[in-house]
Amino acid sequence: MFEYDVQRDNMRLSDGCAYLLQLPGMIGNYKKYVNRSERHTVKVAAGYLEQAMEAEGKSVLLEIPRDDGTKGIFRVSCCKFYDHGDYGLNTIMGLFADVTEAMERQNKLQREAEIDALTQVYNRGTIRRKVNRLVQEPRGEFKEALIMLDVDKFKTINDPLGHPIGD
Repeated sequence: MFEYDVQRDNMRLSDGCAYLLQLPGMIGNYKKYVNRSERHTVKVAAGYLEQAMEAEGKSVLLEIPRDDGTKGIFRVSCCKFYDHGDYGLNTIMGLFADVTEAMERQNKLQREAEIDALTQVYNRGTIRRKVNRLVQEPRGEFKEALIMLDVDKFKTINDPLGHPIGD
């Protein structure tokens, strides 16, 4: 989680957020800190925070490298708080939620739903969707093609092995 005091230009990061972004937990004069820093990691972390602060009212997925070299997928959301006086925007609060495992599970399920278990190629439903999309949404000057192969004597394999599993 992060909290940015717009009026005082102070950025406060939770321990987890500070660790993820490799920043201190409290940064006074945040904009000056980012602009004057020569460390690449500070500029990158500030970029993630900027994307988070622009995400008001919606969630954004960001791929952020972790300390161990892997990349994590984080759902970022933020909320802006306004002062009723003349000051306008007062505080921006945001949350970085690690959704890497959930996204990996979702992608795995998507692949399993689209791929034939026996042949490891797209199944009939996936091919229909992809062909229909290509036909309905041509992409400028690029041409798409569909190649159909008739494999001789494949019936001897498909009948005992393929039909119970898929086409």
